[in-house]
Amino acid sequence: VYANSTVPDTSCVWKINEDQEKIRNNQLGKFLTIFYGDLFTLTNKNIQYNLGVSGDDESPATKNSKVYNGRYASLWHFRSTNSENPPYVKSKDIINLQSDQFVLRSSESTFTCDNKTYQEVACHKERIGGNDEVK
Repeated sequence: VYANSTVPDTSCVWKINEDQEKIRNNQLGKFLTIFYGDLFTLTNKNIQYNLGVSGDDESPATKNSKVYNGRYASLWHFRSTNSENPPYVKSKDIINLQSDQFVLRSSESTFTCDNKTYQEVACHKERIGGNDEVK
């Protein structure tokens, strides 16, 4: 999973971790196939920390639930907005990444840490809207 502009940046690469039982036999051999509803964790390739969400801490910028990198991981799953409702994630699908209670959202809000500006990524419990969709 890559989350950034077109310029490669290893700090924006996330590895999907799933139980070995979920590795399915496919036409091309054995490899990881993600189906909608499968639970997985995300690990940052650069720092080897997991993506988690804190239901207790709020973002100072938007008051959404705080997203963090740490040893403890939240379980995530993909939710499809595709009306055809296929069982697996396909190229060009619009997907939502969510945990059991939260929807992951990238916002226009920014914050500064160690003289670097970052775009805020937070979670919310509200209904899914246009800001939550990635194309």
